[in-house]
Amino acid sequence: MRIRFTVLLLVAVLSFGRVSAQGPTSGGKGDPKKARQLFDLDKNYGEALVEYLKILAEDPNDPEINYRVGLCYLFTNVDKKKAYKYLEIMARQPKAPKDIYIELGRAYHLAGRYDDAIKRYNEFIEVARLRPE
Repeated sequence: MRIRFTVLLLVAVLSFGRVSAQGPTSGGKGDPKKARQLFDLDKNYGEALVEYLKILAEDPNDPEINYRVGLCYLFTNVDKKKAYKYLEIMARQPKAPKDIYIELGRAYHLAGRYDDAIKRYNEFIEVARLRPE
């Protein structure tokens, strides 16, 4: 009986710890250095997404952070349909990277917004033609 109680208590404690740690904006401020490391070097987009969402909570209008959040959604299986909302913010910037159009096209495609996807793919083709590497 005592072993059963101990096992149940252990399972409950471990389950609670997992649930509370999974929220994307749980606990504290995001660490930009850690987020960049996870994104650029480790290619751990799921963990980077958690950090970037924390950072975004502090400054929701930062186009670079929105861009990276959108890419994290595209590069993970979290919820790809959310990506376009974040990528649109970067696409409105005058000096947006030219790959924003293809990434935004992909995000629209995955969200079922096919006309918007075609428009963005065509914009990418035009921008790539006008601004070669």
